[in-house]
Amino acid sequence: MAILKAEEMTWTEMDLLDRERTIFLLPLGCVCKHALGPLEEHGPHLPLGTDPLTAGEMAEKAAQLLEKEESTFSYILLPRLWVGHSEEAMHFCRTLSVGTGTLKALITDLCAAIARHGFRKVLLINHHMDLFHIRALLQAAEEVNRSCAIRVIEASSAIFFTETGGHLAPEAEQSGMEDTEIHADVRETPFMLHRYPGLVRA
Repeated sequence: MAILKAEEMTWTEMDLLDRERTIFLLPLGCVCKHALGPLEEHGPHLPLGTDPLTAGEMAEKAAQLLEKEESTFSYILLPRLWVGHSEEAMHFCRTLSVGTGTLKALITDLCAAIARHGFRKVLLINHHMDLFHIRALLQAAEEVNRSCAIRVIEASSAIFFTETGGHLAPEAEQSGMEDTEIHADVRETPFMLHRYPGLVRA
């Protein structure tokens, strides 16, 4: 049917959507620019908001691909969630992190609220690969799936941590870079150069 941004819709427009044929996409990552959100370092060359900026792009691309496959659904892009657990990066200045319990409760409450309005499908688009962060998301999804009439899925981490996650471009392989790195590396840096060149430092 359409790809829509939740923040641009009225409540009446949202209320008209088919509850069974609407999928909400929620981009997540550890954050930059908002003072209340967690901030996470991405080396000296990438902005603190690399994860949520990327997650937002991933959500838009996922919605486009899903609509191409199944055009009878509505795909609702929720605003980026600029919070996450990033305890391992706390020794870098300006990294802020919420506890895993807080993150789990937030995702649980958001998805449960969507379920209370009768909607049945949420796709978590995560681009922060801290294992404790991922565990909180998976626990939240499990809890909501068990207690509410909704299906919540987080698939990004499964792609990152399996062989289906893709390999380095030939140029990167020739450079001698390891293909196991996923942070401010030969994947994230070219993406940010392509999509947000003004935010990448030399």
